[in-house]
Amino acid sequence: MELNDVLKEFIFDCEVKNYSEKTIKGYRNNNILFFNYLNKEFNITELESIKSMHIKKYFKFLMQKRCKPTYANAVLKTVRAFFKYCMEEEYLEENPCLKVGWQKEGKVIINTFTDTEIVNMLEVYKFTTYLEARNKMLIAFLIDTGARNNETCTLLKDDIKDKTIMLRGKGNKERQVSVSPLLKKYMMRLRKCIIQNDYLSEIKIILVVY
Repeated sequence: MELNDVLKEFIFDCEVKNYSEKTIKGYRNNNILFFNYLNKEFNITELESIKSMHIKKYFKFLMQKRCKPTYANAVLKTVRAFFKYCMEEEYLEENPCLKVGWQKEGKVIINTFTDTEIVNMLEVYKFTTYLEARNKMLIAFLIDTGARNNETCTLLKDDIKDKTIMLRGKGNKERQVSVSPLLKKYMMRLRKCIIQNDYLSEIKIILVVY
């Protein structure tokens, strides 16, 4: 079977399963780059012609280009997903990706903010204007809940309850986090600022429920 034809089927299957646009884009782009390499280096365009050796050589090629192990593993994840689909559809008798190991990743130590740094960040903004109130609350929100950027940007009014907030992470996975008294106070102060400045009709998402 032609690789490009199978890829179209795979992408359609991902769309049916309601994968995010970002995930589908990664699956499509990474596998296309892999197929281009196979065609250029080995003149391979058929699914059945791919062996474990070809996949291993592709990842050796990526590492020789000084790609980071984290990137190589992310690519391998998308290639594995493609071959898993091929096995489910019984296009292959054996999955060549299973013999391809992950790249060893170094441990990254994340430096967290100290209590003093957090206090200093919160003190930068006051509640004198809408923008300052919003920024002050967002800093408190990120610190208090541990929410990721995307989780914060996609937050809706209905996600915020009296004591909990519903966050939607990668793959539409939901999780609840608690609202601390301080964060609730900041939300209320922000809402007051929004009402005073007549921004209520323009705010479509977070923090107008209190």
